[in-house]
Amino acid sequence: MQKRIVTILAVAMFALGSGLAAAQSHGGSGGMRGGGMGGGGGMVAGTTTTTGNAGGGAGRAAGGSAGAMGDAGAPSAIRCGRQRKLMWRGTFDAGWTPSTWSPGAKFESGKTGRTEVVDDASGQFGKVVRVHYDAGVSDHGGAEFKGPLPGLPADSACFSYWVRFDSTFAWVKGGKLPGLCAGACFSGGNPSDGVTGWSMRYMWRSGGAGEGYAYITPPGVGDFGTQLGLGRWTFSVAKWHHLEEELDLNTPGQADGVLKIWFDRDSGTASPDYQSSSLTYRTVSNVPTRIGLLFFSTFFGGSGTDWAPPVSTSADFAMFELFE
Repeated sequence: MQKRIVTILAVAMFALGSGLAAAQSHGGSGGMRGGGMGGGGGMVAGTTTTTGNAGGGAGRAAGGSAGAMGDAGAPSAIRCGRQRKLMWRGTFDAGWTPSTWSPGAKFESGKTGRTEVVDDASGQFGKVVRVHYDAGVSDHGGAEFKGPLPGLPADSACFSYWVRFDSTFAWVKGGKLPGLCAGACFSGGNPSDGVTGWSMRYMWRSGGAGEGYAYITPPGVGDFGTQLGLGRWTFSVAKWHHLEEELDLNTPGQADGVLKIWFDRDSGTASPDYQSSSLTYRTVSNVPTRIGLLFFSTFFGGSGTDWAPPVSTSADFAMFELFE
C-alpha cells in the first residue's frame, strides 16, 4: 500500500513539474511581450530598465512584426544585430528632462530651451521629443546632453533610436545626431587622445546623405571627426527613420574595433549598411575608454552661417534603446 502511494505521489509531482515548466516557458515569452508592450505604458514614465532578450524587447514598437521596414517607415520589430539583451529603453512624457533618463544630466550651455515633448501625429509612438533648430543658427542651436545609462560601462553595446525630420528641414552642409561616447566624449574639434575618451555619433550631410561621425584615433582632417560610410544611406523628410549602431571596442595596441550601422532595416537578419572592423577607439584599457554615456547631440554644423538652416525647423526623436 505504501509503495503504491509513493508511486502515485511521484507521478503527480512529475506532472506538476512538467506543467510548471511549460507555464514558465510560455510565461517567459508572454512576459517579455508584456514587458515590451506594457513597457510602452511604463515607458511613458521616461525610462525602463530590463534584462529581457532583444527579440522579446523588439515587440514594443507599435505592434510591428519582425522583418524589414515598411515603405512608410513605420516601426517594426528591429533587433540588435547579435540579438543581445535589452538593457534600457528611454521614451518621453510631458515632464521629461535629460535627468529623467540619467540622474544629474542636463542640457549644455547654448543648447537649452529648444526641446518640447509632443504627441506623435503619426500615431506610431505615444509622445516624442521635438528639437527645434533656429534659422541662421549653427553649432549653438539644437540640443545636447550626456549621461550614463543602465548597462554601461561596457566594451560592446548596441544603441538605437528613431528620428523624423520636419517637412521644412533643409540639409544645408550637415549636422549632428545622437550616439554613444566614453570619458571626455571628444567633439568640437578636440581630437581624441585614445586614453581619456572618444565619441561615435551620426551626421546628415548635403542632400540628406548619412554617415557615422567619430572622434577616435587617429583624428580626422583638421582634428575634427572621422567620416565613416558617407552616403551609404540617405535621410528623407517627414518620415520616421531607424538608426542602429553596434560598437565593439578595439584591443589596445590593435586596430580591431568594430562599428556596424543599420538604417531602416532589421539588423537581426540584414547586413549592415556600413561596417568596419579596423577602428581604434582607445590605446589603453581603462574605465574612461569604455562605452559609458549616451551622447544626445543634434544641431546644424560645423560652425558658421554656411552650415545654418535658412528657416527655423525641427526633428522628432523617439524610442531610444540600449542593448548589452
